[in-house]
Amino acid sequence: MKNRSVAVIVRVSSRNGRAALERVPALLEERGLQVLELFTVDRHKALCKAAKQAVRSKIPTIVVCGGDGALTSVVSYFANREVTLGVVPSGTVNSFSRNLGIDQSFEGAADVIAFGVERRIDVARVNEKYFANFLTVGLDAHAAKRTTQQLKKSLGPLAYGAAALPPFLADKPFRCTLRTGERRVSLKTHHVIVMNGKYYGYTPIDPQATQTDRQLHVFIDSATGRLGVLKTYLALLRGKVRTLQQAHLFATSEPLRLHAKPKQYVSVDGRPVGKTPVCIEIVPAALRVMTAKQADGV
Repeated sequence: MKNRSVAVIVRVSSRNGRAALERVPALLEERGLQVLELFTVDRHKALCKAAKQAVRSKIPTIVVCGGDGALTSVVSYFANREVTLGVVPSGTVNSFSRNLGIDQSFEGAADVIAFGVERRIDVARVNEKYFANFLTVGLDAHAAKRTTQQLKKSLGPLAYGAAALPPFLADKPFRCTLRTGERRVSLKTHHVIVMNGKYYGYTPIDPQATQTDRQLHVFIDSATGRLGVLKTYLALLRGKVRTLQQAHLFATSEPLRLHAKPKQYVSVDGRPVGKTPVCIEIVPAALRVMTAKQADGV
């Protein structure tokens, strides 16, 4: 990093946010960085206000300590701007930081911010709203809507499974239609995942995907019944979705239009954003971010 000045935004309501506030500023200064601004935020509105203020301050690098939802909340303030994002994972799963090759410890993240490589990566956009990593429709989005911050702090990654249990037991598939370029997919399903990059949770869905390949990576399957849905989730957890006979996994550089009947909840990086229909597109090289020197997700 040529300029050694940074601003730091800490989402203290994230799972490890309080610990990040206590340690991260000092870790950055130990590595020769000067922390010019420190924002401590709790709610979504305050987080967005801090990001906007930090960008206006003209400090060249802004460090955000939070989870995937926090990153998606602020990425629109950094996209297509001459400011560099530094990421400190302090959330529940931290899929975005895994794509960037960032170690999940505060020390490892500070090393990347101080000594890593600045790269331009793609971001995605849904109905004109930017997001960093993945979008879900259906069961996954319903679970995200039910997963509170308190549940995440209490149960960690298991919080999403606990929140998904009631909709899983209800077992209500929906008709989904995807259109992109000349491709059209229409089937009954329980969920759709659209990725910018490879990680969904702790495991990659498409090991060949990167955040610089200028493509959306789409997963949808036609598994029916609770047993079929359970098999799909086990495959997702193990990174084995290609073994599923009823799965569709494809990539596209074209805008993706998604309709569902009945309408379904949509979430981006674990944060609810509304309901279908949606239009999703890739925005190439829109975000400057510090990454590990060797990061297979970029």
